[in-house]
Amino acid sequence: MASATTYELQTATIEAIAPGRVRFIEHQGQRVLFINYSHCDVAMLKAVAEEGHRVIAREEPNSVLTLNDVTGTTFDKESVAVLQAKVAANAPYVRRAGVIGINAVTCAAQTSGKKRVAVLDFDYGTVQSYVSEIYGANQDVGKGITDMLVEKLVKDGKYSVIERKALDKILAEQNFSNSDRANPATAAKIGQILGVDAIIMGSITKFGRDDKSKAIGGLGIGPRAFGIGGVKRSEAKAVCAISARLVDTNTGEILAAVTKP
Repeated sequence: MASATTYELQTATIEAIAPGRVRFIEHQGQRVLFINYSHCDVAMLKAVAEEGHRVIAREEPNSVLTLNDVTGTTFDKESVAVLQAKVAANAPYVRRAGVIGINAVTCAAQTSGKKRVAVLDFDYGTVQSYVSEIYGANQDVGKGITDMLVEKLVKDGKYSVIERKALDKILAEQNFSNSDRANPATAAKIGQILGVDAIIMGSITKFGRDDKSKAIGGLGIGPRAFGIGGVKRSEAKAVCAISARLVDTNTGEILAAVTKP
């Protein structure tokens, strides 16, 4: 039976993604190596299995507990042979291994460690003309909003955020258009390739500038004049509204939606 999942990713992209699918978690008070084979094609499965072996082989003999997620992955002869070879190579180090299907392993991973998320650049097509008017040229304010959100998520510490490099490789190779990225089903597919729990996506619905003029008493000095008395100072503040959604990568379900004025 052939693998049901095929991405046709370049080798460099697969190698960049695989390490993020292998990580230690805490589960029921024990340190467990979580190996995420979910939605893997044969090439990705090979890379993840190799990464798992590399991590396992650094540990003490007969000490490693593993938990293997095979959600959404079917196996052909080649992929089975790959796993059998790695099981044999890992045997001296593995004390106990669990290979579970969809629900149990996903719950264990999510409740025992940080949820892994990826953030797509926010779409700003509806406000692009306003952006160009303000800045004199087109500026990718969607990427700017995304970077701010990623920074906040990392500082908050509740989520593990996928590296932008890996995400950019996927988007470039799969040639997803902006309209594709706005589709929850496409976002779920991107998340499955990356092996993350959820994708955050959204759009900028309003973008402008609120200019205010404020009177200040005292000494005023400027590039063309100076004086004593009342001075007016201009203040500019960006006005931005966004709509964001959190998408489950296994089901494509929108788990949460928020709009911020």
